[in-house]
Formats: sequence, structure tokens, C-alpha cells
Amino acid sequence: MNEQQEIDTRHACSVDAASEVLTNLRVSKARMELSEFGDGWESDRNRLRCSFYAVLDGALSIVSNDGVETHTPCKHQFAFVFGDQYLVSNTVRDAYEPCRGIRGSFELSMGAMTIGKNLMPPLLVSRRDDYGMSQQIQLLECEMNKPVHCGRAVVTSMITTLLLSTLSDAVEQGDQSAMLLQVVGDEHLGPAIALMHESPGDAWSLERLANESGLSRTRFSERFQSTIGRSAFAYLRELRLSKASILLTTTSMTVCEIATEVGYSSESAFSSAFQEHFNETPGRYRHSHRVTGGSAAG
Repeated sequence: MNEQQEIDTRHACSVDAASEVLTNLRVSKARMELSEFGDGWESDRNRLRCSFYAVLDGALSIVSNDGVETHTPCKHQFAFVFGDQYLVSNTVRDAYEPCRGIRGSFELSMGAMTIGKNLMPPLLVSRRDDYGMSQQIQLLECEMNKPVHCGRAVVTSMITTLLLSTLSDAVEQGDQSAMLLQVVGDEHLGPAIALMHESPGDAWSLERLANESGLSRTRFSERFQSTIGRSAFAYLRELRLSKASILLTTTSMTVCEIATEVGYSSESAFSSAFQEHFNETPGRYRHSHRVTGGSAAG
């Protein structure tokens, strides 16, 4: 087997594993509403749940934490936003864009485990040329326009269909953020990964992570390295620094408070690790990547 065949085989296995996870993914507590996005509207940066936005008329703007407009969903496009890395507004290319749409939130689970928003791709946006998904949005609008509809069950079913289809496309295209789902579905690594994402600032040890996975420390380390492509502590370090970068740009927490929040014993140790990873000090990163309209402390 040549190198390309090995890559194709690994990708096929990843897709199969992720597909197994998608089969067991469940949407619940979906709350959706028809909305007129008024002048100056923007999404809540402190979202506690998974968010959904669909455009019926007009357009929306999706901006990353570094201020770059990454997507402008238009009529019958939709977006799922997980976590705090993106802001949604109706200021498209620096100009107010009248928009009518659907917005709401929901929760995710897989079996008995709640899927935290940090375990999902931070952003999923439907393709403009996806006629099937466009029809789904029109059906969702029709359902929500009925004087009396069948309650949350129908809406939840529609949101589930949209999410699974969009996630499946992302997995098929090799989106690495979506491929994390295959790890969540791993009976050994899944619980450990979920706990690290839930509480990255905890004092994790190899022994504790191995216990959570039901493996010996050696087997856990080998399985993690072969599946994720790096060690558990390299992964945890990236996770902590990623969370720190979000806190720097979306909160007024001090650098010292953020260092403690993400698991560093001192501000100096955190600053050194942050600068090595991002090539900027935390203070300079905050200044250059601050979310417009956000408040931040030095």
C-alpha cells in the first residue's frame, strides 16, 4: 500500500467512526423563534447553549474573534455556532443589512453523555448551492408560521436533520474540527476528552486521564497519540491556550485571572506558554484581536 492509499484508508476509517457518532447524536430542548434582526443586532457572546441562525430574507455576518468576516449567509442559508469563537450580526461588510430569519438554541447529547459546545466544530455554515437544505429551511419557516403547530418535536426533528447533514458534509470534506466527533465516540478516549474540554483548567494527570478512560497509562498514551496525533498533554496545552485566547478577547478578566482559569500556576508561566504558541504576549494579543464592542482589561 502506497502513502496515498494509507491516507485514503485512514480518512475512510475516520469517516466511518464519525458516522457512528452522528447516528447516536441527539438534539434536545430546541427553542426557535422567527426574528426581525433590527439595526445593530448581534448575538450574545456569552452563549451557554448551541446556537442556530437561518436567513429567510437579507443576510447576516459571521465574524471571528480576530475581527475577520468569514461568512455572510444569505437567503435560506443557515449556521450553527458552538462556543464563543464567532459573533453573528446583521452588519455585513460594515453596513447594516435588514434581515428576517430564525434563531434559537438547543442542547446536544450522545447516549447518556451531554455533548458540550466545545466538542463541536466552532462553526458550521450551509452551502449556498445546497437546494435540499434550502427546502428544509422553507419547511421550517412554514412550520413556525402555523398558528398551532406540533410543538417542539417537529422543530427539533428539523434542526436535527439540518445539523446531521451539515456535520456529515464537514466530516466527508475532512474538516478536522468535525473529526473530533470520532474521538468523542471512542469508548475509552471519549470520556477523557469530554472532561478535558469541560474543565481544561483542572490539574489533570496522566493517571487520572487513564483512569477515566479505563486503560493503563501506557495504553492510554499510545491510543491517544495514535488517534489524535499528539500526546494528551500537548492536546491539553493547546486546549488551555485556545480557551485563554477566547477569554482575552471576549472578557474583562485580567491576564492573571485567565492564567488561573486555564490551569497555570503563575502568570509568568502562562505568558511564556502563550507567547510561544501565538508569537504574541497575552496583552498584545488582547489589544490586536479584541472583539469589536467588547470590554477587556490588561
